[in-house]
Amino acid sequence: MKNLRWLIPAVALAAVLGNGCIITSAQVLAHFDLTSPVQIRPPATPMFVEVVDLNTVSDYSKNKDKLKGLSDIAVVGTFTNNAPSPAGSIEIWIMPGISSLTSSSSPALAKAAGAVQLWGPDGLDVGTSTKTVNWNDSAKLFNPAGKQVLIDAMKGAGVFTVFIFPTGAAGNSIDIVNGSIILVIAAGL
Repeated sequence: MKNLRWLIPAVALAAVLGNGCIITSAQVLAHFDLTSPVQIRPPATPMFVEVVDLNTVSDYSKNKDKLKGLSDIAVVGTFTNNAPSPAGSIEIWIMPGISSLTSSSSPALAKAAGAVQLWGPDGLDVGTSTKTVNWNDSAKLFNPAGKQVLIDAMKGAGVFTVFIFPTGAAGNSIDIVNGSIILVIAAGL
């Protein structure tokens, strides 16, 4: 009876392997932590700029040659609107490679340099408020064009620049704590 219990799974495995079907896919989790805390204080620092080098993420670099696409993505963290008024929103823009723009540059310069909207806007309430953005909140905020830039960068050199800035009324002071970009990458074995 003990041998019979192993017979069915063994036959199923032999059938799969005999037909040339081999499981050849996997998912790789690449987790990049942004500088924390991020402080956006217009007019001196109207945006936050960070170069993301996925090659510094071991799970990405170990599997870079097997990458097929992006299964899922999230931007998570705790966002705080420090202005008592008005309400603010946050957007994240992306461009491939390393940008020479700094946090003292304007969002308009990032857009003019070829940055594409990746995420947002995510609204923050009027008054000093804090909002923790989780995976589910983040999922609905992605822009397809920006996501494609991310996929291309991920499959290429693995380096891109993100620009995070408030939108809406001028002067929104925003903090981001424990911000992360999390990629679930489809990879072949």
